[in-house]
Amino acid sequence: MRAERRDVIAANKAWLAAEQVRRDWLKTFCARKTAPKNSAAFVTATITTSPHLLSADRLRGERENYLTIPSTEGMSTPKATMTSLAMCLIAHEINTHKSSWRHIDPRTVAYIRFIEDQGYALSPVERRACGEHVDTEQL
Repeated sequence: MRAERRDVIAANKAWLAAEQVRRDWLKTFCARKTAPKNSAAFVTATITTSPHLLSADRLRGERENYLTIPSTEGMSTPKATMTSLAMCLIAHEINTHKSSWRHIDPRTVAYIRFIEDQGYALSPVERRACGEHVDTEQL
């Protein structure tokens, strides 16, 4: 019981530290001019399986922390695609929480694996959120 409690405390601290690193990485990634080639499937999956993530009032307040959306009138296709991807990534990010490592959610796994595919290096607790076994000592 004590070991389990120590694990929870360590993993919660590790998640909060990883969250800041991930969000800083996301801010830089969202500033890209064009989306990666494999982003359409991620955007489509988000829209079709988790549309509630995109309609949340919280998303409107949070997106300014990650990107500035210019007028969409006359927006180029690459910029529109990147903006759509960024909105999906931000929606997923703001719906992660300190317990995301404890309760494996397929949407969180898809999000974390997508950013990993884009070059983000996962921390041990983020790998744990994807269902990987990670020793407590690695946190």
